[in-house]
Amino acid sequence: MDPKLLSQLCEVIVQGSLSRAAESLRVTQPTLTRNMKAIEDAVGAPVLRRTRYGVTPTKLGLRLSEQGRIVTSAMSMAEDTVQQWRIGLIGEVRLGVGTMLCASEMPGFFKSNPMKDTNFAVRVFAAEPIKLVQKLRNQEIDMALLPSYSQSFSDNVKQDVLFTDEVCVVAGSQSPLLKLPGKIKPQLLYAQPWMSLNNIARFNLYNNQAILALGIESIVPRFQFDGDLTAPMALLQDSDMLAIAPRRFAQYYVDKGGIHFLDINIDFGFTRRNLVLLTNKENINNTGVIELSTMLKDYFRNLYYSDESDVQNTKDHHVADFS
Repeated sequence: MDPKLLSQLCEVIVQGSLSRAAESLRVTQPTLTRNMKAIEDAVGAPVLRRTRYGVTPTKLGLRLSEQGRIVTSAMSMAEDTVQQWRIGLIGEVRLGVGTMLCASEMPGFFKSNPMKDTNFAVRVFAAEPIKLVQKLRNQEIDMALLPSYSQSFSDNVKQDVLFTDEVCVVAGSQSPLLKLPGKIKPQLLYAQPWMSLNNIARFNLYNNQAILALGIESIVPRFQFDGDLTAPMALLQDSDMLAIAPRRFAQYYVDKGGIHFLDINIDFGFTRRNLVLLTNKENINNTGVIELSTMLKDYFRNLYYSDESDVQNTKDHHVADFS
């Protein structure tokens, strides 16, 4: 089967219309229709259902479109490789970054223009940590910036702590708790509306530890967000809701205004949420990986560390094993 046809099938399913897909693919609709028929003849079964509103995939068509998506991605990366070579870049480093970090600190890293004197490209994948861990294991990425926990990750992964952090509770500008004098009593938090910020901050792992420390049996968030954090942080800013978040991530939004730290009569220091840089040991001698790793370490350690001993104190913290 021609892989190009699978790529076209993927586009037809994404567009939900042969005419729109033909326009996107820059082919005529009769040509695209014949190509879809060729796939169906090759597999001996329909891959599309025609409806009055367009087309939808059959189960087989949906499975084949997944392969088409892989083909499309591979073709795109091949084209990128050619373009990189033409402008003198010798390779590409694939960096996975958690969505919280992408929303807060990574823009500052790239604005500092660390890549100006390098001869490699960087491809950034923003996703939840559990997905980035899987990509790292499958060698779909070379490096990953992830939150650390207390368990060991893997022997074939090199780990470097970039900065230490802990969790905290933040409140939107309309929260009535902000009007209370002094430290907030933990028991007042139970009746408040909560939001969950992404799977890396959902109400498990370090959040459970924080909730137990607050003396609260459980919290059911009013909103749970996955993926990009722009919308939830904007919602939190003008709301009366609370959220558990890494303190340094939260500081970025506190500085922007509208979100406030809650001064709670409890110490969250034991609930570590450090940031680690993971690198496949098979890639540690790659020139691009070495250079980008050095840039990331320098940027975050200069940004956050006031004492070199702070780096040493993080040596025993490891990323969670998500297996």
